[in-house]
Amino acid sequence: MSEHIKIDIRALPKIGWDHWDSIGIRQLDDPAWRSNAADEYDTYLLQAANMILQGATCETVAAYVYGARTSKRGRSSRFPAYGRSDLGLFAGRSSKLLTHRRLRTVFGKGKILAENDYDAFAAAYDADNEVNAWNAYYERPAILALVGNVAGLSVLDAGCGGGAHSAALIERGAVVTGIDASAGMLEIAQRRLEGRARLLTADLNEALPFADRAFDLILASLVMHYLPDWSKPLSEFNRLLPEGGRLVFSTHHPFMDHASTGRDNYFETYSFDETWQRGGKDIAMRFWHRPLHAMFDALKSAGFQIDIVSEPQPDPRARTLFPQAYQSLTTKPRFLFFSAVKA
Repeated sequence: MSEHIKIDIRALPKIGWDHWDSIGIRQLDDPAWRSNAADEYDTYLLQAANMILQGATCETVAAYVYGARTSKRGRSSRFPAYGRSDLGLFAGRSSKLLTHRRLRTVFGKGKILAENDYDAFAAAYDADNEVNAWNAYYERPAILALVGNVAGLSVLDAGCGGGAHSAALIERGAVVTGIDASAGMLEIAQRRLEGRARLLTADLNEALPFADRAFDLILASLVMHYLPDWSKPLSEFNRLLPEGGRLVFSTHHPFMDHASTGRDNYFETYSFDETWQRGGKDIAMRFWHRPLHAMFDALKSAGFQIDIVSEPQPDPRARTLFPQAYQSLTTKPRFLFFSAVKA
């Protein structure tokens, strides 16, 4: 039997989220699930299930399901009759988040194989991150330059990974707290930082375990494109900053990821998959594309005023060390950098 677990999203609107774990759980190789009728919607349903796995709100998933039903690829005669009332049902429970932690609790010893499982390749990822062109010679120096002087500041490194950014911030005199959803990455950060930072497991789709105005600055390096919905994390970041506090983050450039996906509609917010090779393993990764206006709108709605939008050039040393990557980074969009101030 396959160890991949799929949630039958078609059943959820009928009974609501409160009983979701008692219905609709099927194995991918279940013949009934793989029937011709269901197979036509397999891509849509798996996408909705993965949105749940990654903590999407009920309203977001409902909007996706409704859009899938009305798309040209589907025929509603084979799909349950979703309508506006179903969206209302989901919206009414939009504060319910079904995260990886919740799923692991529900299934107990059952193994869930999901995208973006950094615990499965933490050491290999961190080793590559230390030296590659994209991180070591592009993203990291660019975002640290954007952060500027942090001496004496209390800084939250949101999505700290193996602690490379935290180490640089500490060397510049910051008092650092790091959070990440991956226990494996946090173990690496703990070894690197040797007690010089407070490190906690936290999910950016949920409320963060800190008091209001706890930090002077928040840094979020290459983490926002993993999130299906920016409203919760940005709201929390706003809560954790004083008036005038800064949020500095990097994310996939929308012109880069949209061009690579082959999707038609740039203005949609949608997920896309990649396969990474790390440590001799194929790693399934899932990211979220959102158009530029959606990024600006999300920041404004969360109470931030954009100070700087940057499309930086790589470290000049990359030209010799990584000539092909350097050529790409100096001619094509890759990451986008924001500095935003709490209004």
